[in-house]
Amino acid sequence: MPTAYKSHIPHDTLLLCYWCHIKSNTFDSTIRKKLFDICKTNEVNPNEYRKIPAYVKIMRSKSLAQTLLKSRHKLPDKIIYELKLEIAEIYNIKPNRVFDSFLETLVTIKSLKYENDSQHNNAAKKVVEHFLERNALNELKTMWRQHFLNTMKPKYLPTLWSVSYDG
Repeated sequence: MPTAYKSHIPHDTLLLCYWCHIKSNTFDSTIRKKLFDICKTNEVNPNEYRKIPAYVKIMRSKSLAQTLLKSRHKLPDKIIYELKLEIAEIYNIKPNRVFDSFLETLVTIKSLKYENDSQHNNAAKKVVEHFLERNALNELKTMWRQHFLNTMKPKYLPTLWSVSYDG
């Protein structure tokens, strides 16, 4: 369900623990694929760049740099050294060459994932438009909720929660 709709329909906002959230996102790829097939549109794969080892290392170095710049004063010296060592290994430099100026450069690296956000949003928008054109937005909501029940098998739901709620 598009974020714009989720944010206005408390019925579809359910609290999940961290691991259930991860599990739900994994299962959601199944229904997204089904919806994109129904609407004859393609979803941009936001994880395609994670398959490139160098990209993964570069994004890891960005994360490590952010940690060092923001939280160095809270970290033990041993951890600081290990983080700098990992960054140094990624860029084939000595750990004592990992200066703040280098870390500041690393945190400015742009994620390739975000280049695809507008394409992904366009695909999601096409799905919503497909159902709106057919006056079937409630069908989309019902399909999504039923998918959630089938895949997550929740033990606890609010008393008035319903797959067919059309608010």
